[in-house]
Amino acid sequence: MEGVAGISHQRQTMRGTDDFAAARALMTAEVNAAVEGALQAGAVEVLVNDAHGDMTNIVASELHPAASLLSGWPKVPWAMMQGLRDDDVTALFIGYHGASDAASAVVAHAFSSRTFMSLRVNGQEWGEADLNAALASERGVPLGLATGDSAFCRALATRLPGVQTVAVKEGIGYGVSAGEHPARARARIKEAAARVVSRALAGELPLTPRPERYALEAMLANAGAADLCLLHPGTVRVDGRTVLREDTSADATLRTVLAWQFLSSPLAPGHPMIPGGRA
Repeated sequence: MEGVAGISHQRQTMRGTDDFAAARALMTAEVNAAVEGALQAGAVEVLVNDAHGDMTNIVASELHPAASLLSGWPKVPWAMMQGLRDDDVTALFIGYHGASDAASAVVAHAFSSRTFMSLRVNGQEWGEADLNAALASERGVPLGLATGDSAFCRALATRLPGVQTVAVKEGIGYGVSAGEHPARARARIKEAAARVVSRALAGELPLTPRPERYALEAMLANAGAADLCLLHPGTVRVDGRTVLREDTSADATLRTVLAWQFLSSPLAPGHPMIPGGRA
């Protein structure tokens, strides 16, 4: 949701605020644009994984009727990538945001803004798109399209060259963006989705590059949260707030991220501006 056109501030993305209903509608409409483009190109099946927050954001009655919806939380074991199949022709990432270290990126974080202050793989800051794309590639599915703010798109184009990106807004700061009307952004997403799916169906999309080994390092919100991550087998402590675990697959690495997130969540701080503070 953070990377959807018309959304600039964290409070818009949080259940319980007066902005949330409008943000859900914007997210649903942007997903529909991607679905329409995929169908136009010849897709016969589209699965939409609602992948923001508690993963119950997309308005089911407003979703394109040709799409199937995967909704709810927790989704074990792959969360945002649940439902991925080895015979899928491509993955489309809609509404993504920058990694934790991204400057001028709207609500930049990785997996949990309460839990992870930094998330690095092999010494490089990674966001959700990086790890999710690696998992898809590992399963033989290329990432064809990613949409979000300009900072996210620039960073992804550098790390994963060849992936089509659509910047739906210009990131000005953590809670500030500028952009065209959401309807115009949706038109560009539809066009891009059609191009990408057409190439995918023709077998022209290469798999995105992925590392052979994953040294996953996370800086937690506090030492207590790091204590809890040590309950996950194979996790070692680097310093008071930082933990490390090494694996040879994106699958195992994603499972570690989710395990750390769930384990450490009770001691992670709340969001002071959000009702309840625990989203």
